Amino acid sequence: MINSGIYKIECLPSKKIYIGSSENLSLRKHDHFRFLRSKKHINPKLQSAFSKYGEENFKFEILLYCEPKDCIFYEQIFIDKLSPVFNINLVAGKPPSQKGKKFTRSSIQIENYKKASLKRESERRKKIMQSEMWIYEGINSSGLSVRKFCELNNLTKNRTAINKRYRQYLNGIEEAAKIS
Repeated sequence: MINSGIYKIECLPSKKIYIGSSENLSLRKHDHFRFLRSKKHINPKLQSAFSKYGEENFKFEILLYCEPKDCIFYEQIFIDKLSPVFNINLVAGKPPSQKGKKFTRSSIQIENYKKASLKRESERRKKIMQSEMWIYEGINSSGLSVRKFCELNNLTKNRTAINKRYRQYLNGIEEAAKIS
């Protein structure tokens, strides 16, 4: 059984419609209404009407079943014929945003993304280490164990994380001493 085709979402009080196509109509219906209910739908026109009139005033209707390869073709025909007010883009297959869409990145883009991600993570860790420097220096100068120091300073909630970062701090000092 074919589960791909063209669909319409209609706001019953205003008679305004949205036209779309999908390779999996039941999943698409579920996703539309899930995002509308949670007020996170990507289409602000549709979201606004849904928030105003409520779910009970919206109808999802399948207009045509077709092969997945023909969806865009037929979607455009229905868009041209019905002039849907809720559609942001009146060209079938051209979403107004890539949010939530799968797309292919080049190997250079992937490499740049990895570098940027590593840099952000490194900066995040550095900020944490700097903000907790008083803790590490306090542990060092007191001669207490991390556990005892945390207990005395009411830091027991974060003791495991502090212990881990304190060891990283000590390793950094050792590395710096080797370089000098």
